[in-house]
Amino acid sequence: HCVNILFNRNLPLSHHCANILFITNLSLSHHCVNILFNTNLPLSHHCANILFNTNLSLPHHCANILFNRNLSLSHHCINILFNTNLSLSHHCANILFITNLPLPHHCVNILFSKNLPLSHHCVNILFNINLSLSHHCANIL
Repeated sequence: HCVNILFNRNLPLSHHCANILFITNLSLSHHCVNILFNTNLPLSHHCANILFNTNLSLPHHCANILFNRNLSLSHHCINILFNTNLSLSHHCANILFITNLPLPHHCVNILFSKNLPLSHHCVNILFNINLSLSHHCANIL
């Protein structure tokens, strides 16, 4: 069926090392799947490592995933790992992550949704809308 994947539209990477790994081993089976990743993502200043959706299987019906719209990562090292081993099975699942997330100071490690099984009917997960992390190290699991 229909699969629409749009990611890294307008992605400026400035200053030092930037490693971005997106959607390794992504199997999209059954019905319509729309994934929009990282529209307007500026990565400035020092090292930024972003790993998204390793081993993401979407095996049934409609799944809409919108990640990191307008995500600005500035200042020092930032490691973000999202949705490792995320299985979305059965019916509609809508996941919206991190709309307008400013990370303005020092090291920030964010690990979201490790081993998150979503089974049976509609699941809506919205978190970290307008999340500001300022000053020194912050760990969020």
